[in-house]
Amino acid sequence: MWRLFSAWLVVRITGSIPLGWFGGDGLVEELAVCPLCSQVSVDLEHILAFCMGTGFLRGTIPISEDTDVVRWVLLGSDDVDTLYKQVRYFGTCIVTCMHAAKMHA
Repeated sequence: MWRLFSAWLVVRITGSIPLGWFGGDGLVEELAVCPLCSQVSVDLEHILAFCMGTGFLRGTIPISEDTDVVRWVLLGSDDVDTLYKQVRYFGTCIVTCMHAAKMHA
């Protein structure tokens, strides 16, 4: 969980996707192609909020339909349980994306 938390902090600071924390190379602002849905030129917002490949995960977070997912994930919280859910959701989305990238490589 500490690895996910440190990657989450890096995203909050840089706004980049921390591939280096998940078996990739460094920090990138966007991926040329999403390995989950094949959309071209995707950023962190796509992976967390719009990708069909991570859509099943969005049902696991305690937010309403009109909540900005990216804002909720990166905002942080004073409540430890909410913070855990934010970091866990972020990490699971990125790991799912990286796993798909390795499968296509």
